[in-house]
Amino acid sequence: MRIAFLSADMCDGGAQRVVATVSGELAEKGHEVYLLIFSASRRDYKINEKVKIEIMKNRYEDYQKMSGIRRLFYIRKYLTKVKPDIGVGFLQAGYALYMASPGLPICKVASVRIAPGVINRYKGVRAAINRYWFKQADAVVLQTEGQREYAVKHHWKNITVIPNPVDEQAIRSADHIYDRECKRIVMAGRLVEQKNYELALRAFRKVIKRFQNIELSIFGAGADKERIQKRITELRLEKNVYLKGFSMNLLNEFAKRDLFLMTSDYEGMPNSLMEAMAMGLPCIATDCPTGPADLIEHKKNGFLVPMRDEEALAEQICEVLAMDSKKRGRVGMLAKESIKSRYDGRQIASQWEKLFERIIR
Repeated sequence: MRIAFLSADMCDGGAQRVVATVSGELAEKGHEVYLLIFSASRRDYKINEKVKIEIMKNRYEDYQKMSGIRRLFYIRKYLTKVKPDIGVGFLQAGYALYMASPGLPICKVASVRIAPGVINRYKGVRAAINRYWFKQADAVVLQTEGQREYAVKHHWKNITVIPNPVDEQAIRSADHIYDRECKRIVMAGRLVEQKNYELALRAFRKVIKRFQNIELSIFGAGADKERIQKRITELRLEKNVYLKGFSMNLLNEFAKRDLFLMTSDYEGMPNSLMEAMAMGLPCIATDCPTGPADLIEHKKNGFLVPMRDEEALAEQICEVLAMDSKKRGRVGMLAKESIKSRYDGRQIASQWEKLFERIIR
């Protein structure tokens, strides 16, 4: 098959990680795989050398200067040149694929990367494009079974659940060290409202009243950095909470920590949580739509707490901090095994391959 992936960029996010992993695995299987990246950066994920890459603009600033019409003409010219059997668009690249390809003989695949109900929050032109893109796509890939009800209700075609693959390095990492004191907590993700770092900070303020000698390191970049830093200061957490910025080697940072925390209001399939579990870290996550409940069986391979519940979150963190190291270790090892058995990149790429074969027959 000749497969073209489109992605606005290839850094930071979970969708970009999926593109990098799946495109590389499909290229290794012998398919002719192309990748159009709208703008490049120095933080881009590594792409398999067998994938044929084209970059629209080498800098985001230059891409921003292009009009929407110019971008669409570029994408259409690219698709006409490559002549893929399958076109796969992630996030805004999916909308671009839809708008640039009328009349072209391409099977178009959309992919939901967040809880699908969030799509209804968009207004105006963005909302209209969302409705038409997902309804007109030849297939729609969901990340969890919890997203299926929404997709069926809205009459999307060829609905297929394919979870995110996990970084191979995480799956093959050495066993985590559990016999040290549990005091180093880590969070990772874009610094945006969706991730609800405010909840984490308020709960952490309660936790340090019982466990003073602990720290919370937050890795990521985003629009809310200044606001989050201001809240850290207002809550007098400067000695315990640190914004670490974007990390090119997040797995190495996970290996240094004892507990992973995720407090999102919604997700698609949270890659950072999956990677932390694959590393063998005990994990606490809000039971938000969608993803965490698919990954975590409460008090077996991790811990789920109600969304936006400051008291429940603080209590759960304290429970893990006070936990016997052997018990905490069992939770971490079960987390690692559950991810390893279900989310290996080769297995996930094979599921994409089967979908492609089905829709181009």
